[in-house]
Amino acid sequence: LEDYKGYFIVFNESFVQSYKVLLELFDFLNHEPFIDLSESEEHVPLRLIELIEEQQDMKSQCYQQSLIAALLHFLVEKKKSSLRPMDINQERFVKLRNLIAEHYKEEKQVLFYAKKMDLSVKRLDVIAKLVSPLSVTELIHKQILLQAKRELSLGLKTVNSIAFDLE
Repeated sequence: LEDYKGYFIVFNESFVQSYKVLLELFDFLNHEPFIDLSESEEHVPLRLIELIEEQQDMKSQCYQQSLIAALLHFLVEKKKSSLRPMDINQERFVKLRNLIAEHYKEEKQVLFYAKKMDLSVKRLDVIAKLVSPLSVTELIHKQILLQAKRELSLGLKTVNSIAFDLE
């Protein structure tokens, strides 16, 4: 390990949800939680992070968001190029998570997601539990809770209006 150097980038869940490209990065579930960069590649993310920090001081949010997007796309593409193909259950789980992220406000029943994926409710639940420790219902509830936390942190809505919107 002495021959290695590395950096940690930590994302909270609401940040990951707000940058959809990160979902793609973290959907590669059974793979190593790192991205291996050559010495010639490591300057790219480091420079982007420096620029993001500089923009934070200047309060230029639009440019900063573009830099964050560039960093995330770089990381996703690097990770994609190093991964083994996902098995069918992992692919289905990724599709399920994307469907939940898209429809959780209107559709809270597992049957809806099972039909969208041409699977039985039982089979979809088995797949979810094979890939993650959560059932499909728990994944839906987790998405709803995450959205509620995100909206509460923004402080633009009351608790009652958030609850009503997510009901």
